[in-house]
Amino acid sequence: MKPSEELHNLMVKFYESGPKGESIAFTETYISRMDGVLVVGSDPGEWFEGYEAILKWTVSLAEILSQAKIEIKYIKAYSEGTMGWAVGESTIKIPDGPEATLVTTGVFHQENGSWKIVHFRHANGPEPV
Repeated sequence: MKPSEELHNLMVKFYESGPKGESIAFTETYISRMDGVLVVGSDPGEWFEGYEAILKWTVSLAEILSQAKIEIKYIKAYSEGTMGWAVGESTIKIPDGPEATLVTTGVFHQENGSWKIVHFRHANGPEPV
């Protein structure tokens, strides 16, 4: 595998999409419509299989995400052929809510020359050292 600037930039776009009010457009553009697509959120019960379920979840969060402040701590991204993966850590602060550290991992597949997300996992991150 080799480092992937394309997937690195896609992760940056993901992190920036919420506060810019573009999370729905990001999902519509970058979530694969292939069978087996899965997103797991950081809260219990956040398990979404298939494009339609993922889009519905994104729509339910769009208003909150548009008010969030996100600081990207790091991103690492790699690819090999038509597959790739990335991991990023960020802090997210929602007005009148707590600040949280999140680790996001993603698996990507190239479809018709464009990278699409086939799996994402959001988890509460480690406590700062």
